[in-house]
Amino acid sequence: MSAPSSPPSTHSHHRRQGSRKTAARWQLVALLVLIVASFGLLFSFAFSQRNHYPAMIGALFGGAATTLLLLVMVWNRQNWARYVLITVLLGTAGAIGLCLLFMLSNPEDAHGIHVPILGSGILGLMLSAGWLMFSQRISYLTTPAGSGG
Repeated sequence: MSAPSSPPSTHSHHRRQGSRKTAARWQLVALLVLIVASFGLLFSFAFSQRNHYPAMIGALFGGAATTLLLLVMVWNRQNWARYVLITVLLGTAGAIGLCLLFMLSNPEDAHGIHVPILGSGILGLMLSAGWLMFSQRISYLTTPAGSGG
């Protein structure tokens, strides 16, 4: 006969929660790197001479600042910030995508080096939004404390 097993200790439960939280925060750091790289590509185009849309610079600064603030809110377990951040990233990608479409309609601009740079920046923002949508770790992080998360 074997001895009855004891329930798992609360210490191991807290350690498991801590490792999940740490993994989620590492994902947020990696997500930040992807977002910064994407905005870096978009800014490199915005400050180039091929940019025919000077308002894009201001929109990118606003989008970058908003994204950073929302990432801080996600880090601090604000679930609503995750949804707003997804919307901001997709909205920014859509707006820049319109600029890309206008560039592609001009044969002079369509074959330049800036088209893949702009496309890569847009792709990075879209991947970031997808990561936020489908990551269970980040979803766990934004679950309010005490609600099973």
